[in-house]
Amino acid sequence: MAKDTKLDIEAAASLDTGEESTKPRSYRLHILLILIAVVLAEATLLFFILPKPGETAAILSNLPTEQIIDGEIIPVSPAPVPGEHPKETYAEKPLGDKFTVQNTRPGPEQAIDSFTVTVIVNVLEKDATKYDTLFEKKKFAIRQAVETVLQASTLDERNQVGYSTIKMRIMKEINNVLGVPYVRSVICNGGKTETI
Repeated sequence: MAKDTKLDIEAAASLDTGEESTKPRSYRLHILLILIAVVLAEATLLFFILPKPGETAAILSNLPTEQIIDGEIIPVSPAPVPGEHPKETYAEKPLGDKFTVQNTRPGPEQAIDSFTVTVIVNVLEKDATKYDTLFEKKKFAIRQAVETVLQASTLDERNQVGYSTIKMRIMKEINNVLGVPYVRSVICNGGKTETI
């Protein structure tokens, strides 16, 4: 194999002048300095944004641990986080008699859809007695809120497997009436839609 003398001459010339070897080094140096500046800027920003250990304790100690509802002091537990309380046990609390709502179906026939369902709520065992006390005080308002949700539900929502949309709305409304998020889930049993 024959050597290419032209390449050897260009390589030797670049070694003599030193031009090619300094360009990549200075370019790398500039990139390295920019990266260091970015890291320092991020560290400084985090230093000022993140709370110090003493500040975190002060923030947590100022969170409310109780709430006054109807003149009664009720301890507040933190809102449920999915998967956070796998060891907690729940108590099923029925809301009383079955709920029946009727809607007039639009159209020339004026058919009436009747929807009947039994609603049961799940409450943490540790909150069961507090829930019972509040439920007795607000039973009428809770039943009215559930009837309003059922009345506003559509045929599609009533035909969903497990009534997921209706159950979420019922849970939200009951907790709003209670003023404390005691209800963790809702069970709808025996749902039946009839056309009259």
